[in-house]
Amino acid sequence: MSRIDTRIDLRNNLLKSSKIIRTIKAHRIILVQRSEYFEKFLGGVWKEGSLKTIPIKHIPFDTFRTILYYLYTLKLDDNLDFSILKDVYINADMMRLEQLCQLVADKIIRTVDYDNWDQVLELGWKSNSFGSKFLLKNSAYDFIHSHWSDIKGTENMICLLRSASVDCIEELMEAKMFGPPK
Repeated sequence: MSRIDTRIDLRNNLLKSSKIIRTIKAHRIILVQRSEYFEKFLGGVWKEGSLKTIPIKHIPFDTFRTILYYLYTLKLDDNLDFSILKDVYINADMMRLEQLCQLVADKIIRTVDYDNWDQVLELGWKSNSFGSKFLLKNSAYDFIHSHWSDIKGTENMICLLRSASVDCIEELMEAKMFGPPK
């Protein structure tokens, strides 16, 4: 394999004043070959294409490290908690990494519970990834259908209903009554 030729600086974006920068080194050729997003990002169209050190401010370190691990191995770490899986899914969806979205969605649907069913549903509603979007929504709808009496008055449900579109609320009510679409 060629030598590492790209540094990616990830700034701690939780605090705007933070000076903490963590660096990951990578092979530009791997990033460009495995991801259309990085092909455009590093291919010269954007200013970052000519830089040796790429600043990334909007992706947390652990999330980016997980995405990078996938780009190198086409695998997903086994021991990721829900919050990292969720963040990886959002960023993989933004980067149009369909296979990574599918791998992450397969893990997320095994974790649906009282604490995160609403987040799983929102991921499905907002996703651009055609296949995994339905997997996430159906998993959440199945949980909703099975646990409606327990979750209907929760803060999670109230917040979800406040932020959802009419179409999403209609889907939610259909799932409540009939279960997820088959």
